[in-house]
Amino acid sequence: MTDEGFISILTLGFIAGTLAMIIYVLAAGDRTHKKVVTIGLAYVVLIYFLREADFHRLFTPEHITRGPFYASKDVPLLHKLIAVTLLILFLISFVYIAVKYSR
Repeated sequence: MTDEGFISILTLGFIAGTLAMIIYVLAAGDRTHKKVVTIGLAYVVLIYFLREADFHRLFTPEHITRGPFYASKDVPLLHKLIAVTLLILFLISFVYIAVKYSR
């Protein structure tokens, strides 16, 4: 199976639409305590969009979510640190939203 073509573009369109709605809600909202959740949700959706769009291919042949990226001698340490920081922020946002709304 491949993820190229119409279905992939359609999926990216739905994700981009979701991100646009989240940004609209964030811009229109006035409740500060909900902004943290909305910003976290926007970040999670943005990372999902970039993952689905294979954005990593602009910088590295391997996904930052896979072990070979971190084990590779060809990837500079700074790139690994940036990647792990992005993943940690993603996990914090995802877990925060999941815990907050799992009740």
